Amino acid sequence: MKICIMYFSPSGNTARAAEMIRESFAHDKDISIQVLDCVREGYFTTDDVRGYLEKTVMPHDILLIGGPVYAHHVQYHVKDLIEKLPAPDGIKWGKLAIPFVTYGGITSGIALEEAGTRLSASGRTVIGGLKVSAPHRVTRAFMEKEFSARVPESIMIREIRRMAKAVMSADFEYAPDCVRKLKYQSRIKKLIIDIVFNEKKWHASRYPKVSIDEWKCSGCGSCEKVCPVKHIEKEGKICVMSDVHSCIHCLNCIVACPSKAIFLEGDLERGRAFMTRMIAKKGGKESPATFFYS
Repeated sequence: MKICIMYFSPSGNTARAAEMIRESFAHDKDISIQVLDCVREGYFTTDDVRGYLEKTVMPHDILLIGGPVYAHHVQYHVKDLIEKLPAPDGIKWGKLAIPFVTYGGITSGIALEEAGTRLSASGRTVIGGLKVSAPHRVTRAFMEKEFSARVPESIMIREIRRMAKAVMSADFEYAPDCVRKLKYQSRIKKLIIDIVFNEKKWHASRYPKVSIDEWKCSGCGSCEKVCPVKHIEKEGKICVMSDVHSCIHCLNCIVACPSKAIFLEGDLERGRAFMTRMIAKKGGKESPATFFYS
């Protein structure tokens, strides 16, 4: 069996899940596994994403593709990546697929459903889907402590093992499609999320702008190294925000900057108050928090 695990992991949660998935298959010598951070390594460095995928992705029987939940949705670069996947051909591109998402302990929204629906539309049979509750990494940058920082991995390990078992027992020819099981949110909630939470527009106009104080910047490049979308680049002796790729507000740069030269503009107290209310209302209350649907 050949497995390809693709993911986008702005702050490390999805990468950790991908590594744990790889480990769940590593003991079987009859399984070959490719793990690929497609977005970070290729998506932002080419004008031909489809061509990049054709060159980079190895032949596989089953594709697992993962990303983070942003504002109730699967992160939009992951959506775009799925839509650019070549159709399964039975030779290089396998017909079976499993989406997986990580979220910061507040809500997984409709992200898993969105990823599964797009994989199904690409001609693949979705044999399950995994959601994983993880640390809320964005809260590191503007709250006193990171929400859900110490999520126990025991449940994640259990659900990943269940997923691995499902993969190893799958009938590649007649596997049932499980997309409908990924629609675990009510249709009313889905409608509200689709109408209200426009992640891409919010990044551009609603979220606080991330800026660099050039007088404090030492030009060390720490921010450039952790930016998952290549929005920051070194220019001369300082780092600057690039206009080529838009910020997705992962806030890795703020946490990484040793000079404290990177900051959020705007009413941060309002942002903290909003996040505090969200955590109090929904934090740690999704049940099940981590689960493999099949």
